[in-house]
Amino acid sequence: MTPYKFLTVLSLTAALALGSSPAWCSKAPAKSETLEQEHKLLSEEPSFVSFDLLSGNSFETNLSKLEIDNIELLSDLLSTYGLIHLIQEKKIDPAKEIKLTSAPTTKASLRLDPEKKIKIKELVTALLFLKSPDARLTLQKILTDHFVDAKIKVGENGAFDLKTSKIDCSVEDLTNALSTVFFELEKMGANPFDEEFVIGDISYPSQLKASRGEKTNIVMLIDKDTKAVLSLARIDHPKKKNARKEPGSLVINTVNNPLPAGQIIKRSSNLLSDAANNFETLKIISKGKIISTVDLKGTDKKQVVMIAPDDIFISLKKIDLQELRHNKVELLIERDEPMKLPIISGSQIGTLRIVFNGQTLKNVPLMANENVYPSVKQKVIDKLNAIID
Repeated sequence: MTPYKFLTVLSLTAALALGSSPAWCSKAPAKSETLEQEHKLLSEEPSFVSFDLLSGNSFETNLSKLEIDNIELLSDLLSTYGLIHLIQEKKIDPAKEIKLTSAPTTKASLRLDPEKKIKIKELVTALLFLKSPDARLTLQKILTDHFVDAKIKVGENGAFDLKTSKIDCSVEDLTNALSTVFFELEKMGANPFDEEFVIGDISYPSQLKASRGEKTNIVMLIDKDTKAVLSLARIDHPKKKNARKEPGSLVINTVNNPLPAGQIIKRSSNLLSDAANNFETLKIISKGKIISTVDLKGTDKKQVVMIAPDDIFISLKKIDLQELRHNKVELLIERDEPMKLPIISGSQIGTLRIVFNGQTLKNVPLMANENVYPSVKQKVIDKLNAIID
């Protein structure tokens, strides 16, 4: 039988899926006047996007697609994204220790001891938060060995070319990739908001521009020559434990008429502030939650359960939160029918598309909760069919 796509449509009402608005979702403030003025300043604007790290949803942007190369910061981030995929596919063990490759010496760069082996987590920490050229060169060699065509897939149709450093993807695919990078790094114990990082047995101070407070922490990852600035914030809820916002903003300087470093940093900061004040991020599904159960025939199990691999978040404008009481969040489940056997626990067997007001907010992989194999009877039937064919 030829497989086809099977679509299931579910819906979550505001009360069921999202509950009441968070305590910090009071009346939405007016859009930042400074930000609006900045958007109109130049005929040739720097590219920008604000987004949420938890959901990956983008907020404000002047881009529909990103086609750019030779920006070291973005190359480092998407290289890390490629590494994370290798870890998820179990092609690389994050606990494995590797030997560093020494990069050409530069006066301003952090030098790591090439004689000592470090873990994968320490490698990406040294790359992103300590700006180590040794870590960059080492990661490039690892990725080149695993990606034969030297291209890392970004989203459905986007790609990052390891050889040319060219990025070609949608803005939403980029923000989802950034969300994945920092979410997975935190699971490894690499947090961009930390003040120092341990590589091997040596502690190094963070090289990120930072502003730290009791409830709000902000860090900036700044590309060399300020070609790009990525700002991240972690804002803890004033009353609830383990509740927080994590807005982000990315500004890419113009090529023909670049702005001074101070202006690019200021723009990124204003975008970050606007995202924090005008958007809310809500958890709608918890990790491990059963999304759907699919009946199966000819298998050793009667059904397979599709689960969410991680907590799932969506981000909305504060003014849209009021509409949640009247509009539904739709969950569209797409899968192959019939399902290909065997099904391995933890493997992707479908996709969850989250839609609000006709707009797709997020596509999430759905995983199998256990192994499913063809039944003995089905194996005999398959062998007979193969002989007949």
